Amino acid sequence: MITFIAALNTEGCLQQGCDPGCICNPLTPTPTIPRDAQDRPIFIHRSGVVNIVIEGKAGNSGQPPGTALAEPMPLPGGRPDLQVKVSMPLGDGDAIVTCTVPNVDGVPAIEPPDFGPDGPPPSPSISAALRDMACRFIQASLDAPCTKGPNGTESLGNPGANPVVQFCSTKLGFGQAFPVGMDTVVTARLRDSSGNLGPPEGFVVRVLPP
Repeated sequence: MITFIAALNTEGCLQQGCDPGCICNPLTPTPTIPRDAQDRPIFIHRSGVVNIVIEGKAGNSGQPPGTALAEPMPLPGGRPDLQVKVSMPLGDGDAIVTCTVPNVDGVPAIEPPDFGPDGPPPSPSISAALRDMACRFIQASLDAPCTKGPNGTESLGNPGANPVVQFCSTKLGFGQAFPVGMDTVVTARLRDSSGNLGPPEGFVVRVLPP
């Protein structure tokens, strides 16, 4: 199950409004994150290149989250364990899964926000889009997370939830930028090591026009 999910800047600053090194003025109040009509948090950015961070732990099954992200490693059912989809195309929205070209090919949209049937057989187009997105992530070490607190030091997004895994979209570059001037709904879920799927969690990425 997901214990933390957010769209942060490329430095992984957990608090918005900090300088590029994630150092915040202690007198500056923590900005309130707005929410949409479906009560999803809205992360507002001035750049379409963001760092999606997802932390998770065992759900009702008691099994830890799986960590299969990208080919050529075997993906159960042709899908990764980290399943992330977007409602708007990223970059050029190229539907071909070519994760070896990080700043060229885009990621296709899946709209409406539906993962489709998991099988058998799962939807080939949705499975391909999930693989194309998952291969932009890395599994970070919990001892050296990709996220930073307001003092610039490494910090998990939700350490109180005792996550056992953190994924970060450090391979999302300019070729997979979120569209400017639009809202993109991001929905994610985790599959555990026994194949059980956790509940989906979503948020909105809003990139302001220049």
